[in-house]
Amino acid sequence: MQSSDFKTRVIEQSMASFLNQLTPMGDNFGRQLVGSKLAEGFTVIRDKDGNAEFGLGITDLASTRPSPSTSTARSRITYENTRVEVHQNQRDFVGPIVVEDSGRALFVTGNLDGAPAVDVLFMRKDEAETSLGYYLTYAQIGPLAGTPISATSCRPARRTRARCLCPRARTT
Repeated sequence: MQSSDFKTRVIEQSMASFLNQLTPMGDNFGRQLVGSKLAEGFTVIRDKDGNAEFGLGITDLASTRPSPSTSTARSRITYENTRVEVHQNQRDFVGPIVVEDSGRALFVTGNLDGAPAVDVLFMRKDEAETSLGYYLTYAQIGPLAGTPISATSCRPARRTRARCLCPRARTT
């Protein structure tokens, strides 16, 4: 691997964003980081049903986790099962998750390390996509495009479980 086609889209921290306007340091650093990760290669784990899970570098078989659309014992579907790093004034989006039937709910289970709290928000698709667009377009974090339909906080030293009763998806 000689290089990647990495291009910086937005830098959230104002000082780093300003410096990146003067020099291509963000693109250079990002290209170097992505290139080094791609140079590690990747692991493919195929289960007995032919489903494949991909991971960067060497992935220990014991570290595999349920992938999206994996059913659990409680008739729930896992859409996302990963560890993310979110800093102050950053956002992480999951979705869209379409709820077809009325009376259904979304469930979130989370553990937090290294921060006093993280807010978990459930939003309608249109408002969430607009909020994501704002987040990717403007370097400084701003308000959301709508009011969340449900919210909770995840705090360290305890597992957080949240449930959001969902309105039926609109088909227009």
